[in-house]
Amino acid sequence: MYMILNYFPKQEVFIVNNNSMFYYEHIGHMQFSVLTLTCYRAILELNRSSNNRFVLFEEAVQGVIKSGFSRKQVEGELDRFCYGFECQDRYDDCGRLIAFTETGLSFLKEMLRSVHVQRSQMALLIRAAKKQNHFNVILQETTFFPEEIYAVIKRHNLRSGGCRDFKRCLSANELHMFCLDFLNALESQTITRNTTLDECIRLVENEGRFWASVGGKYSWFVFPQRFEVSFSNEDWVMYDEIVDRLVRPPEWGGGKDVSYDEMLSLLGNDEKKFELFHKHGVIRPLWISPEICEAKFRLTAFGYLIWERKKKGPINEFWAIKRGEDNYELSLCVASDFESEGSGMSEEKSLPSLMMSGTREEIAQSIIGVISKQGYLF
Repeated sequence: MYMILNYFPKQEVFIVNNNSMFYYEHIGHMQFSVLTLTCYRAILELNRSSNNRFVLFEEAVQGVIKSGFSRKQVEGELDRFCYGFECQDRYDDCGRLIAFTETGLSFLKEMLRSVHVQRSQMALLIRAAKKQNHFNVILQETTFFPEEIYAVIKRHNLRSGGCRDFKRCLSANELHMFCLDFLNALESQTITRNTTLDECIRLVENEGRFWASVGGKYSWFVFPQRFEVSFSNEDWVMYDEIVDRLVRPPEWGGGKDVSYDEMLSLLGNDEKKFELFHKHGVIRPLWISPEICEAKFRLTAFGYLIWERKKKGPINEFWAIKRGEDNYELSLCVASDFESEGSGMSEEKSLPSLMMSGTREEIAQSIIGVISKQGYLF
C-alpha cells in the first residue's frame, strides 16, 4: 500500500517497478533560534562557494563564530543537527564533514516560504471526537500571534497544550464560531514572495523571545512541511522492523539504540539501504564518531512520524491565510491510500487536494463541511 498526502499544489505519485515516491506533508511546528538560523546560513554559504553538498565542519563553525557565538555554542548546535534529521556527517582525510539531508533542506525551504504569514495564518488539526457531532481541535501557536488572537483563544476556552498549542473538544457550532472569530482577528498579508534567511534572522533578532540556555533569541514558526522519500515495498518492510526494534524517538520518551552492525542487519546487510535511511533523516547516530562502525543509532522524530502517518493514514490539517479585509485562502492536507501490488499501475497518478479562496464565512463552512463528511482520525 502506498500513500500520498496532498497539500497546497496538487502533488503526484509515480509508481515504477513496484517503487514509489512517498510524500509526507503536514503543518509543521518548530522552534528556531538566531543561532540555529545562523548555522543554516553558514552551511548554505559553504555549499555555494565550494559547490559541494558536504562541507568541512570546522569551516561551518568558523562561519558562525564570526556572528558572535562561542565555539561551544556553535559545535553543540551543529552536533544537534547531525543527531536529528536536518544534517548528516562523515569523516574523510580532510576531517569531519557536514551536509544537509534531503529532508533537512526541504524543511528549511518550506519554512522560508511561510515566514511572512506568521501573523496571518490559522493552523488547525481536527479529528472526530467520541461525543457525537463534536471534534477535538488543536490550534498550533506561533510567537508572532497578535494580542487579539489570544483574546479569541481565551474567549473560546481553549486550554494550553504541551507543545505551544491550544486544544479543546468543540461542537460543530462552537468550532464554526471559533473559526469566524479567529480568522477575523488575523492580520492581512498580501506578500507572496519567499523570505530570505537573512530576513528571517533579523525578524527573530527583533521580535523573538530570549532563550537563556542558548544565549540568544528564538521564535516558534508554523509552516507546511513537504517531505519526500523513495522507498520500495522491501524498504517499507525494513522500516517496520526498524520501528519495531527502536520503538520510538528519544524525544518522545524512551526509545532504544542499536549498534551499526545491528542496524545494518535490520537493513539486510545492505550499506546502500543504510545510506538511504540515513540521508532521508529517518535514523541518526547516538554520537559522532570517526568510525561509523563504532556508533550507535536511533530513530528520529521525523522517521517515526513518516512511519506513523503511513500506518494511520488520513488526517485533517487546515491552513488558512488572511489576504485582505474578508479574503482568505484555505488549504487542506488530505491523505489517500491505494493498493499498488498486482494492480499493474505504472503510469503517473495524481490525487486532488482542497484549495480555495473565500470569505471567512465560506472558509469556516468549508472546514465544518469537510470534517463532518470525513471524520478522519489521526
